[in-house]
Amino acid sequence: METLIDRALVDTITSHFRSLTSLVPLSPIRSEQDYDKAVAVLNQLLDAALRMNIMHWPILPRCWGP
Repeated sequence: METLIDRALVDTITSHFRSLTSLVPLSPIRSEQDYDKAVAVLNQLLDAALRMNIMHWPILPRCWGP
């Protein structure tokens, strides 16, 4: 069975992937500098995800304490 994907959806996904890869190091880590950059970016992503979760699920901050 062949699965078809709408061309507009592919274009949207491609656009978002390009935006993501412009900010997130999705390449091999070959040096300590590459590692440090990757860790910094991943920490920023985790912080952003945490902020989004708090906005969508207000109960979470109460679970984590003051």
